[in-house]
Amino acid sequence: MNKTNFLLDADELLPIIDILRDGLLQRPMPEGTPHRDLKAALKSAESFFKSTSKITKTRRNLSARDLQKTAQGMVEGYHCLWQRPFPYGLEAGQTLASAVLERPIRDMLRSLQRIVEQSERDNLPAEPLIHLDAEEEMAHFNNWHARLPQYQRMKVAPQRKYDTVSLATAFLLGWWIGMD
Repeated sequence: MNKTNFLLDADELLPIIDILRDGLLQRPMPEGTPHRDLKAALKSAESFFKSTSKITKTRRNLSARDLQKTAQGMVEGYHCLWQRPFPYGLEAGQTLASAVLERPIRDMLRSLQRIVEQSERDNLPAEPLIHLDAEEEMAHFNNWHARLPQYQRMKVAPQRKYDTVSLATAFLLGWWIGMD
């Protein structure tokens, strides 16, 4: 787990909360040509993983702008996953892959809402915790993937910096964000 400090007022979290909430509520409906294969479908959400990776690897204090950029990247990747349908015969994977992205977005949204509520009551803990986890959702996706015929499965060895194996690891580690 990674512990990161951020310096901001709770009011600065309100626009970030709006981004996350609206992103979940305004998910696009898949339309157009389906992705050519499962790997291409999951690659469409790359901005989600890039933004979460950046924030978990930071070694400096985070600003509201940093958190906002992360939230925007998470929502953008989530929406990209839904813009086009999954390949024919693999449609169930879209809902399962989506759950892997939705869970951290929901976790971050709830955590930020809780921080704002606690700050309004002057009851903010010394180190507010934002823990993002999609382990259960990733397990459901992996179980589904393992039951696919061999020709429909993705290769396990990552070929890019942000492939599914390294991306799943980011979810399992979670985030610790403390406040100075």
